[in-house]
Amino acid sequence: MKPASACCGAIRPTRPRQDGLNLEYVYPEEGAIFWVDSAAIPANARSVDAAHRFLDYLMRPEVAAQIITELGLAVPNQGARALLPAEVASDPVLFPSAEVVANGHFQDDLGDEVLAVYEQFWVRLRTQ
Repeated sequence: MKPASACCGAIRPTRPRQDGLNLEYVYPEEGAIFWVDSAAIPANARSVDAAHRFLDYLMRPEVAAQIITELGLAVPNQGARALLPAEVASDPVLFPSAEVVANGHFQDDLGDEVLAVYEQFWVRLRTQ
């Protein structure tokens, strides 16, 4: 995987925090866990043409650049990166170095049993 084409799932803060906390996103020396969010059209979609048009819209460089700057979400669109302000285009959180990417790995599917444990703890966290 090339870092120029990787969407690492990092989110860059786009606004100062209101609570005064100063947080920093770092990639661990031991290697980061990467993931990819995907957009898909369901097999039973009623408006397949509209879905294709929407995905085409999201992939326009100017729209992808707006997603990056306004949401702070990395997207693998080189045309968009060329439209970004220099401080965003060179942000090592959004666009990690080849070394960081090579040292990382993608999150594996651990199966339904592990997912059930995760969901149990997620519900506990959200309801406390």
